[in-house]
This record gives sequence, structure tokens and C-alpha cells, in this order.
Amino acid sequence: MFRSPVTAAYDGNTHSETIRIRRQLSSRPQGRASASSFQQGPAVSRWADTAERIWLGATATSPTWRSHPRHCGGRALIAAVIELSRQHERELEKRRNRLTPVSARVRVRVLALALASALAASCGDPSSRDRAPAAELPDTPPPNGGYFGLSPVGRYASLPGDAAAAAEVHKSSWEVRPQNASYNRTVPAGLRLQRVNPASGAYDPRWNKYILSRITGDFTGTTDEIFQWVAAKWGMPDNLIRTIAFVESTWYQSNYGDFVYDRAQCPAGFTKLPCPVTFGIVGTKSTSWPGIFPWNRDSTAAAVDVLGAWLRGCYEGWVWWLRNENRSHGVYRAGDIWGCVGAWYSGNWHDGSPSTPDTGENYIAQAQYWLNVKPWLRPGF
Repeated sequence: MFRSPVTAAYDGNTHSETIRIRRQLSSRPQGRASASSFQQGPAVSRWADTAERIWLGATATSPTWRSHPRHCGGRALIAAVIELSRQHERELEKRRNRLTPVSARVRVRVLALALASALAASCGDPSSRDRAPAAELPDTPPPNGGYFGLSPVGRYASLPGDAAAAAEVHKSSWEVRPQNASYNRTVPAGLRLQRVNPASGAYDPRWNKYILSRITGDFTGTTDEIFQWVAAKWGMPDNLIRTIAFVESTWYQSNYGDFVYDRAQCPAGFTKLPCPVTFGIVGTKSTSWPGIFPWNRDSTAAAVDVLGAWLRGCYEGWVWWLRNENRSHGVYRAGDIWGCVGAWYSGNWHDGSPSTPDTGENYIAQAQYWLNVKPWLRPGF
């Protein structure tokens, strides 16, 4: 979330911190929206200094102000005060003989305070979806055992919705993939996946209602918070989501692959062959989920939401077409989460062997290995 240069440099929240901040005003470190950066005259500088002192005093004691978006930032306040000062200086020039320096300073402070109050009132209280500043959150990775377990078969109707799942996320500023920032902030606009025809017999009739209609990608946060949100929403172990993301992309949403030579399968905007059809941090295939592109490419939450949906629907036993696939390791059934992990990759049921590349069993073996290792908890990940 955006924080103004002032609050980013001085995120104090105690009286002693406020005093320290004000003592540093004269040093004007780089990156601050100081009066000198506006190249104004002495009078304007006094206005800006007054505005900065007011701003720092307010943000040091008010988390509401600190957590607001850019229109409530310190730079906007200072710039507004300076603009107001230009008009007021002309008035002071006309009335110089009637307005003493002391009363002028008082008047400046009163006007600056009035402007600050107006800005605060226009901001209002931050919405429930506003994230707290990163400095106020713990910078801690998830625990070794994760936060969530596997919800049993049959719990599909009681799984939490988007908002309830978001409330279960353990907030942290821990982010090992800052490259995902823009993807993590992107929420699909009116995402609606193409429904399946129940008459086809490919899926259980509940697939449309409890799987496809629940895929929204309606969450923003750090990469790991998105994993948690999906795990909570679909009743999946969060460590399993982390593991699949590692196997697919080592946690980079910019990942893409599965090139095809059929132009009819190419996503919109791709004119050269071959073209990729799989995108995102967990390898979400556009051709398998009609309507998901471009959000599987542009939104981390949307891409991972689809993975959670697949794992839940498959685990419930609703992917009927898997019954006709490989049966060397048994017929597709509900309750086999690892079979569903392998099918996410191969589109088959326990096909191949752990030593055979590009098969479901090989993918399962990789995932089980990395789930045990948990590379995301290792230094330098």
C-alpha cells in the first residue's frame, strides 16, 4: 500500500519518536517532500515547515492517517499548504504594516491546521480492506507446519467465502518475491468462468455452483498471504499451495509456458506461434479454464484461486472425466489429494512413475519432496 515519503521515512508512533522526528527536520534527508525541494522563498519555507510539523505530529499518533492512500499523504498536504501560501503572501504584502511577524506565524499555523483537518475529514476512516503499513506488521515467515489443514470430503458447502477467508489470513510484511507486487495488487474485474454443461457427464452437477462460481481472485496481499487466502477459502493445506507454487515457478507470477501451435488455442493478443497457454505462479492453464485469461497472467490471486478450486473439486470426487484416464494406480475417486496434485500437472490419474519425467507420478514425487524440504523457509530463497 502507498505511504507518503514523509510517513515512509518517519513511521513513528510514540511521543519520543515524534520529538526525534522534529529534531531531524532541519537535516532534510533525501526523499522527503521538504520545502527546499519546491524551491520557494523564505516565507513559503516557513509554511512548509509548519505543515511538516503538523503532519508529523498527526501521523505519529494517528494510524488512520498513516494508513490512507496517496491523496492523504504528507506530500499532498505540504504541496497544498505551499499553494495556499502563495495566495496568502500577496495579502500579507498588502497588509504588512498591520500584521506583525508574530501574528503572521499564528495565522499561518491556524490556516495550516484548518487545511490538515479538512484533508483528514475528506479521507475518512480507511476501509476494512486497507492494509496496515508494512512497518506495523511482523516480518515473519509462516510456521514450519503452516496455518491450515485439509478439510474433509463433504465440507464444500461450509467453506468460507472471500471475505471470511481473508479474515483468517495471518498478516505479515514478509515478502520473498517483491517482483510479484503489481500482480498481487491486481483484482479481476467481473471474473466469470465459462460454465460446464452438466449433460456432458464430465463433471459432477455441483461443479458450476461450488467450484466455478466461487473463483473470483478477490484478494490482495503479499505472495504468501494470497496462498493463505486460497488455502482457507478452499479448505486446503497452505503448505501444499506453497509447494505447488514452488514446483511450478519458484513463486514468480510472471511464469508462463505450455506452448501450442494451434492459433485457435492462443490467448487474446498472441499472434505468433507457438504461443503460451499456461500462466502464473501455479501454472494455471487458460485452455482448461475458459474465461480465466488474462487474469491467470495478471493477477496472482486469480491464478492461485483456480488451483484451490481444482484441488477442492477433484478431492470431492467431482472430476468425472478422470474416471476414464489411467487406471494402473486405481480408479479416480474422492479423497485422494495427491492424485489431484498430479492431475493438475498431467491431466491424468496417477500416470507414469516417480522416475518418469513429465508424468503425474513424477510431479507428485517432486511436490512431496519439496513439501518436506520447505525451501521458502531457507535463507536466500
